[in-house]
Amino acid sequence: MSQQQRYTPIRKEEFEDHLTTINKKLNNLTADHINIEIHEVTDPTGTKERVYEINIPRKHTSIRILSTIEGSISRPNGEDSIKTLLWHTKANRVISGKRFTKRLPLWESNLEEKVINLFQNYKHHIEKICPDCNGIPVKQEVGPFKEYYYCPDCGFQEDC
Repeated sequence: MSQQQRYTPIRKEEFEDHLTTINKKLNNLTADHINIEIHEVTDPTGTKERVYEINIPRKHTSIRILSTIEGSISRPNGEDSIKTLLWHTKANRVISGKRFTKRLPLWESNLEEKVINLFQNYKHHIEKICPDCNGIPVKQEVGPFKEYYYCPDCGFQEDC
């Protein structure tokens, strides 16, 4: 079976209906009865695709889902996959945990597994905790060969 035959276009309504299903499962997983809500956000990078966010019980941290949906349907075959990642909401940057979901017939269960796994294990995807404020530093690049950690909450900096 070729990639062209396996590709599954996804409608916006279908994607959001499945996010509602994932949302219900996330709420059943939280012992503290925190109301987990998935909502659409405006991505600061100016992407045209619809971006959804799940706030998690950690300051300035969420799970972002980049849907590949522009308008009311997903982009054509071969252009992209659905991305799930851990996001720093204050710095507007990826923390880590980027996972890809191909738009194949089983996309719903594959996406659900990735979102739930990242939600349950987000602490394992955080590389560093700020020693000054307990925030989450993000990596910043200085030229092509140097990176450092920067905490958007307090300004702490440290070489990687």
